[in-house]
Amino acid sequence: MRYFIICIYTRQIAILLGVTLLLCCKSEPEIVTYEDNSESNYFEDYESPRFKWGLIDTNGVEVLKARYDDIKDPFDLNHIPASLKGKWSYINVNGKPLFPHQFKSVESWSDGAGWAQNFDDSYHIITDNSISDTIKAEAVRPFSEGLSAIKVDGRWHYLNKQGEKAMTTTYNRAGQFSDNQAIIKMPQGYAVIDNNGDYVLQPGYTKIKKDLNGYVAKNSDGYSYFGKNGKLKWKQTYEQASTFNGQYALVKSNGKYQIISKHGKVISTLPYDYVTSAGEGYWKYRQDQLWGILNANGQVIKEPAFIDAYQFEEGFLVAAIGADKWGIVNRNMEVIVPFDYPLLWSFKNGYARIISEGFIQVINKEGEILPNIQQVELRDFHNGLARFQKYPSFQQ
Repeated sequence: MRYFIICIYTRQIAILLGVTLLLCCKSEPEIVTYEDNSESNYFEDYESPRFKWGLIDTNGVEVLKARYDDIKDPFDLNHIPASLKGKWSYINVNGKPLFPHQFKSVESWSDGAGWAQNFDDSYHIITDNSISDTIKAEAVRPFSEGLSAIKVDGRWHYLNKQGEKAMTTTYNRAGQFSDNQAIIKMPQGYAVIDNNGDYVLQPGYTKIKKDLNGYVAKNSDGYSYFGKNGKLKWKQTYEQASTFNGQYALVKSNGKYQIISKHGKVISTLPYDYVTSAGEGYWKYRQDQLWGILNANGQVIKEPAFIDAYQFEEGFLVAAIGADKWGIVNRNMEVIVPFDYPLLWSFKNGYARIISEGFIQVINKEGEILPNIQQVELRDFHNGLARFQKYPSFQQ
């Protein structure tokens, strides 16, 4: 049996206190709503957009009618952040709200919870079954591994989903937890903590980056590599160092770019003036203002030909060979989408967006344009759906 509080309000009353009802409910969380001067002030300047947002599937079917002021992504099908007449809630794919549209904003659902912001800029933690008491904060981050970082009086600390402090220490900055560890910043510099608040890497670094193997951290001596246990992997430091891109990392030592293994062994010394990651185990290098592509070992698989190149995503690389000449190649450098388009986006969840004939269209990994999608405004697909803004005079 779960009990929830519903605050009932009218337009004639600015703040209603002391009237509560306890209701028994199996599907909706406990919600506290109110209207105060901050909400009135907000809507004095708010203008609902003329063209509304909805969701379409890969067949171009309007699964969620375009009636919302805005929709945020990423989303799952039961927790889609949506604004109706300037007020936010989470809705499912059928448009049913988790609670009435009543908040100034809600954040994308993550790790089984979300954040909802009141019009006075305070917050609530939302789950499928509950809503927390009001939490005063200047900023919040998504939940990860049961914890969320929030900023109060200029300092960050971590809360659990019950709104309780997970540790007593506060931080200059606080990142999301991953593998039970998070990168934080203290006055002495960046550090890594575990979910008990104990240090894995002591404060003192000007930069820390995480990958699947551990951390690369910079101090006055240069960049060094550490394991997840905080132990130094090897003694050598570098002028520049990347996180591991697959099996290898890119470093710069004595002015030369090198590819190293997980044990610090030099795999290849590269003769190029500038090299950076191209994602998914590949590298890109610049020569005579053009980009070429290297494989994991540093061997050339594409001579410099691109004026711009993104990162590999889902096995494909978006690149340009000239102004308004964007295309897509696969890992073998075979052209999947010809270099004929003024703009392309990388693949996300199996699909990529392109600009064609003045509209946004969608292609699959075979390079085929999906026949029934042609929109003025369209975003990436998540769980088979993409948010779009409906412009009636331009619809097919």
